[in-house]
Amino acid sequence: MDTILSLKEYAERTDIPEEELTGKSRKQVLAVARFIYWFYLNKSDPVRWSSVKIAEIFGREHPAILHGIKQVKNFIDTNDSIIEPYRKDFIEPFLNREQ
Repeated sequence: MDTILSLKEYAERTDIPEEELTGKSRKQVLAVARFIYWFYLNKSDPVRWSSVKIAEIFGREHPAILHGIKQVKNFIDTNDSIIEPYRKDFIEPFLNREQ
């Protein structure tokens, strides 16, 4: 990807308000959307955001960000259908890339 979507753009594309993406709710639909965005930021070019930087933006500790990214990797590995709405735009572009 050439440009990184801002939180506002991501919120618009996922139909989830920014406040809910940055909030503390643990509802599955919100947590998964949040985790996917963290994964996206962490894997995007030209700048791969660190867990520390993502944590600063979301008002969390960086281990929480690492956990969310790990969850997305687990969803990918198990082919979990919960990530299906995000697969084409926010996951597949990173699957074939060398880590």
